[in-house]
Amino acid sequence: MNNIFGGCSSLGSIPLLDTSSVTSMSGMFYNCGSLTTVPQLNTSKVTDMGSMFYNCGSLTAVPLLDTAKVKNMSQMFWHCSDLQTIPAFDCSNVTNMNNIFASCRSLKSVLMTNIGVSFDISASTKFERTDLLIILNNLATVTKTQTLKMGATNLAKLTDEDKLIATNKGWTLA
Repeated sequence: MNNIFGGCSSLGSIPLLDTSSVTSMSGMFYNCGSLTTVPQLNTSKVTDMGSMFYNCGSLTAVPLLDTAKVKNMSQMFWHCSDLQTIPAFDCSNVTNMNNIFASCRSLKSVLMTNIGVSFDISASTKFERTDLLIILNNLATVTKTQTLKMGATNLAKLTDEDKLIATNKGWTLA
């Protein structure tokens, strides 16, 4: 379903779709700037969600998706300027999260689990300390150093003890 709705700038909602056999949703809703809601999708076989919601500026939340097999989440939410919440996606197999939250300036909550690759949440300063602690606690322990780019404003919300949660798991905070 790569780019199936790509460029549908007036699309406000998605009909219920049978996605049970889909393995790639790359760019599926690319540039759907009016999209406000996404139905529950069967993503149990999906391995690529790169740019899936790229430039969906009216989207405030997404449903919990089965991400157990996903490897690519690169640019998944790039320019989702109104996006506030990311549910508990399982990131155990994700190998690429480059620019996943670029320009997501309204982001307040990221509940993703088992995060093992570098990513950046610095576009938003709306996180509370408790939200940042959830992110740190959901980081996987890594053998090769990974970086969580938080930005100075978010870093200032954490104590030195808070920061140890990440560094003890092999992460660098920036």
